[in-house]
Amino acid sequence: MFAGGGISMESFASFNNNVVYFGQFSTSYAQAIGQELYFGNNGQYRLHIQSDGDVVLRNRLAIGQGGNNSYSTNYSLDVNGTGRFAQKVVVESDIETEKLKVTASPGSVPDYVFGKDYTLMSLNEVEGFIKANLHLPNIPNAKEMETNGQDVGELQLKLLEKIEELTLYTIEQDQEITKLRTQIPKLEAQNLRLRNKLEELLKRIENLEKNEKE
Repeated sequence: MFAGGGISMESFASFNNNVVYFGQFSTSYAQAIGQELYFGNNGQYRLHIQSDGDVVLRNRLAIGQGGNNSYSTNYSLDVNGTGRFAQKVVVESDIETEKLKVTASPGSVPDYVFGKDYTLMSLNEVEGFIKANLHLPNIPNAKEMETNGQDVGELQLKLLEKIEELTLYTIEQDQEITKLRTQIPKLEAQNLRLRNKLEELLKRIENLEKNEKE
């Protein structure tokens, strides 16, 4: 134990030159085997530092918790602060989070859909593509997703592209509906005039038939 800035060797005993027992009952130990280093207690190692630098931990790991027993026992890894992984992280089960931020490279956000140079497929073309391919244009098909998985950020951008295209289709259809609505009163007036002329014509025919009978 620590005392006055030093270590009291009364609680330590060394055996075979590579095992050190410490603690009041000598239940905890540190052991070096070749280039491997083990730490444990009660006859089982808890921490193993391998010769290649890999670290094996048999229980929980608390990082940045700032005090003894301040970490949560509900998690095998409890990190207080920002963790950084320079390469990919593989999770074989669910991920639960309150917020997820995915960065996008310049030019990848599909606001280009609203640009003058963007060619929007007609709905007839979209219908033909769907019938031929059974999925939306510029969206991976089911087999590709099932085989290769999904890039969440990339797929979100593709879905945003579809939403922006749908917005343009909706605007176009709304303009067409508005145009048709303005034509309805004109068509109704024209229909009324035609109906009046038809009634007038029927009356003339009726009068001609009466005159022929007389």
